[in-house]
Amino acid sequence: MREFIPNMVLYNLFNLASFDSSVHTNGSLTNVDKFNYLKGKVFGQAREAISDLALTNDNCILAVNILKECYRNVQETESSL
Repeated sequence: MREFIPNMVLYNLFNLASFDSSVHTNGSLTNVDKFNYLKGKVFGQAREAISDLALTNDNCILAVNILKECYRNVQETESSL
């Protein structure tokens, strides 16, 4: 899975759908494991957006939702250019 780089030009390098299908929906991983994996794949502003969240089961879901909400707008802007 590629790293998530929070840059409008580079946004297409990371696909949250890829995270959802390969990690987030993997029933053999705990949410803490998934969140730890996600934290290792995000950088810059994306990392800052979830940096205050402790590694807990509930915060994994919260972190994914934060990133989807923040960067959905970036993707919409990119596709309109």
